[in-house]
Parts: sequence; C-alpha cells; structure tokens
Amino acid sequence: MDHQLLVRLDDLAVVTPALPELSPGEVRSHLDQVRGFLHDEVLAHASAEELALFPVLERTAGPRVVARLAVEHDTVRLAVAELDAVAARPMTGAQVRRTQAVLLGIEALLHGHLAHEVAAGDLPDPNDTSRT
Repeated sequence: MDHQLLVRLDDLAVVTPALPELSPGEVRSHLDQVRGFLHDEVLAHASAEELALFPVLERTAGPRVVARLAVEHDTVRLAVAELDAVAARPMTGAQVRRTQAVLLGIEALLHGHLAHEVAAGDLPDPNDTSRT
C-alpha cells in the first residue's frame, strides 16, 4: 500500500492547488475519489496495522514508537472526519479553500507517517500472516 499511497499523495499535491479553478462538480468528484481512497485504503490499512502489526512492533521497536504511530493514525482519522464534514457542505469559494487546507494537512500527515514507519524499520504487511 505504501507505493499506492505515495502515488495518491503525488496526485493530491498536483490537484489540490488547482481546486479553485475547477467547477463545483469537479471539486465534488475529486473529493469523492479522495474520500473513498482514504476510507477504503488508508483507514482500513491503519486499522489492520493496529491489530496485527502494533503488538509485534511494540516488542521489537518499543512502546514509544507504537504510541507515536497510534497518535498519527488518530490524527489522520480526525483529518478524514474533517474532510467528510467539509465535503458535506456546498462548495462555495470559502469551502474550496477549506477543502484545500484539509487536503494539504492530510497530505503532510501521511508523508510524515510514512517517514516514521520507515524509521521504525521495514514494516511487514499486516495482512501477511506468513510472518507471524
């Protein structure tokens, strides 16, 4: 998932600054795609990590590493909830700017989180049961 996440983050970095130039329907379509990816892939991956990987990582890397990653997961969840709230409102100029701010925040959070995962070590896929 990490490669796919990086590709999607690159897409966000390109599209987010251009949101004011898009029609409200195009903004809505972009938001629907991003929210689908965040809910279906990113948050699902975070939950799987917490269940399968965090107990192992706590033993190998220590509780501080796990605590930091857990806080980052919670922060991403809060940011996605904020994006959901923004997406529920009509896309006025102010809402488009708010959408940009939330998307840029999510992008930064996820880039930082990936860097912390790498720093913690080459993390196994939590869905790979052959490593347990």
